[in-house]
Amino acid sequence: MENKRQVQRLVNKSKTIVRLKPRNPEEKSSSPVMVQAICDFKQDQIGILKGNKGILKDNSQRSKWQVTGPGCMDMLIPSVCLKIPPPNPLSIGLANKNEQYYEDIMSIWNQLYINVKSLILWQYCLKDMKYISSLTVSMLSKMRPDEYRSIIKRLVTHYQEFLRTSQGSEMFGEEEKKTIQGHFDEAQNHYNTLIIQLTADTSPTLSLTLLSSLQELRRRLELAESGLTSHLHVPLGDNSVHECSVHIQNLQTVHQDLDSIHGEYLRLREKIIKQLDGIPADSEQAKFLRSEQETINQKLGGLQGLYPAYHQRLSALQALLQSLLQAEDIIKVHEARLTEKETTSLDLREVGNYRSTLKQMKSDLDQKRDLLTTMDSDLAKAVHWNGHISESFHKCDGDLSKYSDLVGQMSDRWRRIQTQIDNRIRDLEKQEKQLSHYQQSSTLLQQWIDNARKRQDALPTVKLSDIQTLMDHLSQQKALHTEIKRKQDEVEVVQKTADTCAVSIKDYELQLASYGAGLETLLNIPIKRTMLQSPASAVRQEAADLQSHYIELLTRSSDYYRFLEELLKNMEKLKKKLQKSQESRSKVHRKRRVVIIDPDTGLEMSVKKAYQRKLIDYDTFLKLSEQEGEWEEITTTGSDGSVRLVIEDTKTGTQYDIQDRIKRGVIDHKALDQYRAGTLTLTQLADQLTN
Repeated sequence: MENKRQVQRLVNKSKTIVRLKPRNPEEKSSSPVMVQAICDFKQDQIGILKGNKGILKDNSQRSKWQVTGPGCMDMLIPSVCLKIPPPNPLSIGLANKNEQYYEDIMSIWNQLYINVKSLILWQYCLKDMKYISSLTVSMLSKMRPDEYRSIIKRLVTHYQEFLRTSQGSEMFGEEEKKTIQGHFDEAQNHYNTLIIQLTADTSPTLSLTLLSSLQELRRRLELAESGLTSHLHVPLGDNSVHECSVHIQNLQTVHQDLDSIHGEYLRLREKIIKQLDGIPADSEQAKFLRSEQETINQKLGGLQGLYPAYHQRLSALQALLQSLLQAEDIIKVHEARLTEKETTSLDLREVGNYRSTLKQMKSDLDQKRDLLTTMDSDLAKAVHWNGHISESFHKCDGDLSKYSDLVGQMSDRWRRIQTQIDNRIRDLEKQEKQLSHYQQSSTLLQQWIDNARKRQDALPTVKLSDIQTLMDHLSQQKALHTEIKRKQDEVEVVQKTADTCAVSIKDYELQLASYGAGLETLLNIPIKRTMLQSPASAVRQEAADLQSHYIELLTRSSDYYRFLEELLKNMEKLKKKLQKSQESRSKVHRKRRVVIIDPDTGLEMSVKKAYQRKLIDYDTFLKLSEQEGEWEEITTTGSDGSVRLVIEDTKTGTQYDIQDRIKRGVIDHKALDQYRAGTLTLTQLADQLTN
């Protein structure tokens, strides 16, 4: 027992040993490695508290590890601040191997013990049977009754022990057991014959039939005792309930035999009483009959009193094993369903459906929770009735200890499932609210961005023909730009909401991974995992795309708004410049106006009119026109950025577009080139344009 306790202590300690191999960067792991902080650490507003857990991302650096901590924040933490918490598969595996080795050694030792004990008991039986076979009536006559009764009792005891021990012995086959049973029957029959002859010789008045009946009744009682106390070990397995049922049927058969023996005993007792009436009370015959009657009565009463305890214990064990199998089936189903999911979904309908599934699982477990109470009750009953069995008979303390450990394990796994379901339901309810808020706000913001982009795209298509149109256009762009800037706070809120959703999803995934890893270690079975596509990445990417679209829209709006402002300033400057130029030309025109007097009528006329009436020649006309200064060159810039040359008659305000006149054929490119070269004056060019 001390060795067993030591092995069990090692198994328990192995579950508390931290992991060292994953600290080595060359050690690769197929599953996420969990780490736990052994002290507080904080740096740049990012930190981890003692006891907090995270996922090891990179430990290539000996001194600092990259860890995804609470809130899914990646951080660099000194490796001395972190430990890789239990369970340690290596230590647990070694402890389980040691336990298995111990069990194997104990199994071999037990087998050897059974083999040796069966051989010793067989030798005892052989010795007793040889001694009984050598007995004669004269030898028995020299013995006291209790002395020769102890001879057969010793043989029966050794034979019963041999039968119990040989059930698991490798030294005796079925044929050998039948041979030994035959020898036992022969020795017993020989003894009974001697006793009958001895009684007949010493007590001629006793009936041989009565003596034979007494011996037969004793033999049946011994067989019933053997059947009642043997084959009571029920190994744990899928077939345990059936084996319990078989044992209960065997007990019921023995009980029926005891009832039959009791009836036979009552009939035989009447014969003994009648026989005692005809002989003296202090005679040897009377003492013999009373002794036999008392022995049979005590043994029959003891066996009848032992039957209920055996039957109740087996019934309780059967109910316990059945409850254990039912509980294990329920637990396995729910554990398998809980390991199916490795993450959540961005579809609110799927989240709601899974939450409803979890609630249904919780309801099913609550409805079947009585099964745990039933297991505890059946175990208590089995322990209770096992305590009612005398130490001299077979008990099953070892089996009950294993059953008790299994009941505790099932109860613990049941509670872990309930806790996991409650945590998931709570987390999914929180996720559902956060995700609904995020999707609504992000959808509305995306719709607004699309609408604002369409309005922004439509504004540059407007033709800006004058300053008033430009000012109206600038007012529209300013209003749109102001509206876009006001949405910046809303974009930040959506970004924060997305981060909150992503953190919640990552925490949920960490919880699912921790449960699966714990279950894998507890049951020592691999759990199939898939490549995890975390919805948290999709949420963050969607929020980043939304922010990019907003920044793009804000940049376009700001650039176009500045362009319109610059364009308005340029147009206003140009307008002022034109106004100043017109005022200057008007003054020059008034100062330099040339008047020619018609000699016939005495009326004033312009230089051009005088030239048309042939009052002056062409050279004089050009000189006077230049002095009068009524022509001016103007360069204009259109809304599309094109540059045009215009000649304006400052007196009448008439403008002549050079490019238009070239297209119409009024002048050619040669005249424009001569004007630009300086060989043709502005007045000469204007004269060609007006002719």
